[in-house]
Amino acid sequence: GRFHRFIRPSSWEKLHKDLPEKSPLLNPRSNAVSFPEAVKQLEDFMVDHGLAWQAGTRKNFVFVTCGNWDVKTILPKQARKSGVELPEFWLEWCNLKEVYAAHYRRKASGMQGMLKQLRIPLKGQHHLGMHDASNIATIVKRMLKDGAVIGVTGRHSQPTSGQVLKHADGQHVDYTAQPKEC
Repeated sequence: GRFHRFIRPSSWEKLHKDLPEKSPLLNPRSNAVSFPEAVKQLEDFMVDHGLAWQAGTRKNFVFVTCGNWDVKTILPKQARKSGVELPEFWLEWCNLKEVYAAHYRRKASGMQGMLKQLRIPLKGQHHLGMHDASNIATIVKRMLKDGAVIGVTGRHSQPTSGQVLKHADGQHVDYTAQPKEC
């Protein structure tokens, strides 16, 4: 399955209340959802596909990113700002640039650089979420074929200040990171 959502900026919520109904700044046809709605929908998607941690079970996946910034910094920051409890599966991730550099023993300058070095054409538009996800998946498949091991490279050792985490079954957790294989 594939999960995709456009996220509505939280400032639009206030804007929507303060603007006339037919303001050109609002798009009534937009299917964008709020950050809290997107997190909940993703959590439901993960549970429905057997990917989210349930209490007493082992995680069988890792999010693969091209860099640490999104999951390490921005996601927790946005969660705090939105008052959202992040599901526990966000505690660990794989920075593909690190795995790429270790496996091929050369620097990975980013997604486009990895594609170029592997002689894989860019599909779609760079920095368009679903296109980037597909291109990253193509790199992962190639790396697996070349014998690379994809695993956890980044981890929140514990919830950051003000961050609450929960299992997919709704139980709140006091998380202490332990090394895990995926």
